[in-house]
Amino acid sequence: MNPQLKSGQPIVVESDTGDYKQMLEKQTSSNQDVDLIVLDSADDAKSNPVLVSQLGGAVNVCAGLKACPTETPSIIPSQIGGDEREAAQTFQSFLQKAP
Repeated sequence: MNPQLKSGQPIVVESDTGDYKQMLEKQTSSNQDVDLIVLDSADDAKSNPVLVSQLGGAVNVCAGLKACPTETPSIIPSQIGGDEREAAQTFQSFLQKAP
């Protein structure tokens, strides 16, 4: 079954490719173009104070990525709201489960 919002609207997942560290450094407290950030490790957030400030609410998604026992933090930026936040939370929950 394809994931959907409570309204029935389908959830579309896209990944961004490019220089990982550069993408993390560009993340600001007002970016609206990234709904979920999956880090390789919590240390990766150190280059960006915005990400460091949101690490406390990060969710470990190692199970879905088959990366356990390594902790794989995922962050939904605080400025993301509405349907985008619901979709990000749904996908984050999916990633917490082992395949």
